[in-house]
Amino acid sequence: MKAILLFYDLDIELQYFPIIVIRVLIAFIAGCLIGLERESFVDLPFSQYGAIFRTYSLVCIGSCLFVIAAKFGFKTDRVAAQIVTGVGFLGAGIIYKNKVIKGIPTASGIWVTAAIGMLFGCGFYATGILATVLAYFIMDLPHRFQKLFLRMIRKNDPIVHPLKTDND
Repeated sequence: MKAILLFYDLDIELQYFPIIVIRVLIAFIAGCLIGLERESFVDLPFSQYGAIFRTYSLVCIGSCLFVIAAKFGFKTDRVAAQIVTGVGFLGAGIIYKNKVIKGIPTASGIWVTAAIGMLFGCGFYATGILATVLAYFIMDLPHRFQKLFLRMIRKNDPIVHPLKTDND
């Protein structure tokens, strides 16, 4: 009887395996695209090449796997809440290093990548693809249009354009 119950889970898994494979592969591709974009504009030491790519890819796949596991045996809402909490913890470690606050775009990108993985895990392919394209566009925009962003910074920078006072 125990052997039948052991293979019952395997039977269910194999029944849904093609769907699971598609979801994980799409999450992998989405995480890779976002990770490659982030990796291409960061100057890292040679020993850390691929770290950003791996982080984004693994977060996207991991959150997808957690949602798939939740759909087949756990309460989905509780697992989703724990993913958000865990990724928030990961983001806090990225933002606050050596008593210096930096890396907010990276942390927010990882947070969005986790949400994208969760979308693919739930089977929302179109929404996940749209979110991947938007995240890529948002992260790539400052690099593609540097002059636009530099102009915006210079225009609003009080050091470059100090405020005039009535005493001038």
